[in-house]
Amino acid sequence: MNRVKEVVKEVSRKIGEMERKRKEMVKALRAIKDVDFRIGGLTKEKVINQVEKVEVSGKICGIDGGLQVRSFHGIDIIVVRAVGVCIEYEQSKVRSVKYYQPKAPKVISAETTSDAELIFLSSIYRMIEEIERACEVLEAESPDYLLLDGPVYPHPSIVAAKTIYPELYRKVIDLYNRLVEKGKWRVVGVVEDSRSKYLSRVLKEKIIPTLEEPYRKLFPQNIHEFRDTSLLFGALKKGERTFTFKVNGVRDVNYAQKVFAFYLKTAAYDRPVRVEFSSEMPGDVVDNIASIVYSLSSFSTYGIPSVLIEADARAHLSNYYMSYIERLLSSSTPLLMALRRESRPV
Repeated sequence: MNRVKEVVKEVSRKIGEMERKRKEMVKALRAIKDVDFRIGGLTKEKVINQVEKVEVSGKICGIDGGLQVRSFHGIDIIVVRAVGVCIEYEQSKVRSVKYYQPKAPKVISAETTSDAELIFLSSIYRMIEEIERACEVLEAESPDYLLLDGPVYPHPSIVAAKTIYPELYRKVIDLYNRLVEKGKWRVVGVVEDSRSKYLSRVLKEKIIPTLEEPYRKLFPQNIHEFRDTSLLFGALKKGERTFTFKVNGVRDVNYAQKVFAFYLKTAAYDRPVRVEFSSEMPGDVVDNIASIVYSLSSFSTYGIPSVLIEADARAHLSNYYMSYIERLLSSSTPLLMALRRESRPV
């Protein structure tokens, strides 16, 4: 027990040291907030920018998906559902709401070789379902903005599918191309829990070296070791966003060189969200996108646009669905016997 206390004490010490450095960097960022930053002549912004709250009028749609996965003795079952929610606003008041959702979730059987492969495959199926729904909604409704719960491109983690599941990977790429080429900058990705350190690296490599000496000294060398959202939690105040930056590492889609992002603090007591879009001229649209996302986010402790909160609630799959499917199938084959680890007596 004493050993556990020692380990926890050491972890606590490291966290305390990280927090001290984070607070130093927060103060440094606030000190340079009015410094201009450019992306190759496409934008001219300050490091930190004020976002205008506007009255929302028009049609805003949101897309989110739900997922349940269960591994059995001889087969794996994946259950997915994606929902589109379209809200028509007039001066920020809701005039109408329309839902795009299947009558029943999609059920897929698979034979994977590990838990990791099953999680990987289920993520791909969920992605396909969500982007298919997004294409359907975009083509049926022609909204002013379509918000995705997640990035506007396939997550880099699924690149391995290119060799393992080439047909599924090709389908994902084709769907994203179809969606973004039709919707252009109106398709906006809202990433809730970004783990990226990209902005931190941009600060270290491109902004801090150009500062005058007094400001340069404010920043420690290890600024790039912090995740963007932890660094910006204190650096951004409600209604502020970072400069726009180009997203690198986007693979295979036709618009790979046109993806841009910024971080926006929409709620006083929540972390900033990462907002992504595709455009040839990001400086022409970034302010409007930021204002819409900010104006649709009304909770002080959960800074997500309301249309995505509604889509998430509708898409959620409870354990009931998996239990129901299991009951329907279990009598027909021993393939659906529970794994031993789930049926141990102790």
